[in-house]
Amino acid sequence: MTTDTTAGIDFANTLFKATLGNSDAIGEIIRMYLPLIDHLSTVNGKIDEDMRQELFLHLIRKIRKFSLL
Repeated sequence: MTTDTTAGIDFANTLFKATLGNSDAIGEIIRMYLPLIDHLSTVNGKIDEDMRQELFLHLIRKIRKFSLL
């Protein structure tokens, strides 16, 4: 069982690795946010694949620019 603090540290470590370009860490963050991405890209009950792709690209770009300092 993980505590909120441990989960926060794990996320911070994953985010740090992702900002350095670690593809496994980027993939982990994408998996974390996949339900939200799917929700936001749903139009009239169907996933709009173009919108979904744009959200993925936006997330990846923001991860690369994120600063933990």
